[in-house]
Formats: sequence, C-alpha cells, structure tokens
Amino acid sequence: MKMLRLLIVCLLIVHQVLANCELQWFQCKDSKEPLNCDKDVNKGWVKKSKACDGALDCPDGSDEFLTACKQHPTTTGMFTELFYCASGAPISEHQECDGREDCWDKSDELESNCNFSFELKAQRGNCRESEWECIDKKCIAEQKLCDGQIDCSDGQDESLEQCFKKCESDSEFQCGNGNCIINSKVCDNVIDCVDGADELPKVCEGIKGYIPNNAYRNCTIPRDREPILFFADNPTPHLTNGLRYMLPNEPALFKCPHVMKLVGKEWNVCMLNGKWHHDLPTCQQNH
Repeated sequence: MKMLRLLIVCLLIVHQVLANCELQWFQCKDSKEPLNCDKDVNKGWVKKSKACDGALDCPDGSDEFLTACKQHPTTTGMFTELFYCASGAPISEHQECDGREDCWDKSDELESNCNFSFELKAQRGNCRESEWECIDKKCIAEQKLCDGQIDCSDGQDESLEQCFKKCESDSEFQCGNGNCIINSKVCDNVIDCVDGADELPKVCEGIKGYIPNNAYRNCTIPRDREPILFFADNPTPHLTNGLRYMLPNEPALFKCPHVMKLVGKEWNVCMLNGKWHHDLPTCQQNH
C-alpha cells in the first residue's frame, strides 16, 4: 500500500512538473513537434516570454497573430504605460513612434499615427469627389472605407495603413486592421471587425453568452498553382512544410512568368473562413 501511495505521489509530481513546463512554452500553430522540457530550444515551440512581444519567432508567425495576442478590452484596460500593436502585442509606450518598428505589423510606426500633420488623402484618381479609387481602378464611396467590409480587390479599403487610429481605451476595441468598434459589439456572436478580432475565442473566453467560433483559417496557395509566381514585397507569403499560405485578411498579388499571361484577378484577399475573396488565377502560355 505504501509503495502504491508513493507511486501515485510521484506521478502527481511528474504531472505537475510537466504542466508547469508547458505553461512556459507556446506551440506554433503548424507545429506537431513534441515538447521536451529538458531542452532550452524546442523545434516548433517558443518560450512564452517571446510570444506576443511584437517580434515573429514562430516560422508561421502564429506567436504574434490575433488569435494568440488579442485581448478583451476589459483586460487591456488594466495595463498602463503600454502601446498595443494592432495585432494585440503590448510594448512599452516609449517604443511608439521612436523610428524603430517594434510591432511585426508596423502599427507602432504608421505615419497616420506618428505624423501629427499627416492627412490620408483619398485615392480619387478618376473617381468623383466623394469616392475612393481602388488599385484596380474601381471606385467606391468614401463611406465604405474601414466599414468592416472588403470592397477593393486587394483589401486596401480595410487595410491597417488606411484604418488605424487610437481607440478610446475605456469604450472601444481595436480590430486587427486598426479600426475601432464600441465595446458592446465585442463577443456578441456577430463579427464586426473585418478580421474577426472581436469574436476570437481567446478574446471572448469566459464571456457570458459567447458561442466559440473556430472558423478562422489560413488561405493556402495550392501546389498545383506553382507556375504562378507570388510577387509582392509586402506582404510576403508564409511557408510551412513546403506549403505557401496567407493569414486571414492579408492581401496577395499574383503574377505569372513573363512568357505567360495571367487569367483572372491578380489581387486577392484571404477571408476569415480560409477561402480566397476571388477564385485563384491561372497562368497560360502566350500564343
């Protein structure tokens, strides 16, 4: 009997040690590697202290994405002397507008936030006075800018550069694209942020009446589309296990080799459910 009790105590101790170990690590989303508590470095895992610190440490960037770092407004309101990246990571308020990009999404150094004399001019082009011109020359009403719905083919009408603004900490919640909504819309089972940040499970856990929605998925670029070259300096495609993908609400620009022509839309946006906003284009030989 004493041996049995001793064995049970040992198992409980081991379980507690392993539990404490796991609390110190963050598993990257696409990692299936086991955690070894005896190692200082684990493939597919990063130390919790590096998760949500503004810098990308996981190969897939999952340690800094909305699903990991966004917090409920009643939680973020508890902290002072902090600047919150649009993705949710807290950094020192002294790092805001200091000339160095401390947020991976660059939200701490946006000209619209740091330049007091900056005015975001409407891209009217050939559009009328009350309209905004998308990259594909489509004209949309200025009222559609930052309204939570993607209207431009490249999603720039809902982009961080276009929509970021300082929220009122006591009454507003900042979406991942920088737009602000009133707190009463957070965790009400209705997606109000274009990136779904207001209804994320991590943001809403413990909120009465909240129904978990795990439908936020990455958009993959199928292997059979390899003839299509992804061509854009910002953003760049993520790569895990040889599979290229974009995160929800990220725009993508597709181009073909110069000897081929692109059939379909060159701009696309990854939607919340893991589907592309438009059908993926194809490359065909020029005749």
